[in-house]
Amino acid sequence: MMAASPVGTLFLVRHGRTAANRNTYVGWGDPPLDAAGAHQAAMLLEILRGERIDAIYSSPLQRALETARMHLTATNTGITAAIGRDGAVLAQLPQFSEGRLEVAARGYRGSTPYVRHGDWPAIGLAAAIAALLTALSALERRR
Repeated sequence: MMAASPVGTLFLVRHGRTAANRNTYVGWGDPPLDAAGAHQAAMLLEILRGERIDAIYSSPLQRALETARMHLTATNTGITAAIGRDGAVLAQLPQFSEGRLEVAARGYRGSTPYVRHGDWPAIGLAAAIAALLTALSALERRR
């Protein structure tokens, strides 16, 4: 019986360092990579050189895009498809062929729930759980 071959490899990569996240958590702030972060992205490029990269997915934040852009321009396959926000393939190049992929990119208005409410729903939920656990602990001690 033959061993099954792997379907593929998934590389999870975090963006390089920024001046803002050198000593603290940045969250949704959008600082660019600093010199050390650009160097980290270049080092990762050397590590992944020769790997087949079929797709690159990135956060829209500048630090993530800068890290991903370096890898996108260095891969052998480049961009072969454009995917819409609903997951549908908008345009695609034939496999193993060179060509130019053109799609119209549309900007969207509005904001996400996180932008509207920030961390407050998570903080409220954490506080409610902490209060519930405290109350349960107090009841347990009375018994």
